[in-house]
Amino acid sequence: MADPGWARSEYYNIEAKIAGDRPVTYHTIYASPVRFQQRGWISAEWGVSDNNRKAKFYAITRSGKQQMKQDRTYWERLSSVVTLVLTAAGDNS
Repeated sequence: MADPGWARSEYYNIEAKIAGDRPVTYHTIYASPVRFQQRGWISAEWGVSDNNRKAKFYAITRSGKQQMKQDRTYWERLSSVVTLVLTAAGDNS
């Protein structure tokens, strides 16, 4: 089973990769699983971690995989348009 400290450690990994002027709080990331579960994108169950502590474990659902694919496609389109705009703006300087 997954390490129950995963969410917190993953937050710090994400935080380290984000520019300082665009902070993402731990609470923003921590609340995401609740929203994802309400939308049916992940399932959750309570269990016992490797160190015998109560922990909640998440798994992505079929619907979640479909949503992730749609979001990735949207992001790729959006980022390519932004790149084109920034490149054009740089050419006109």
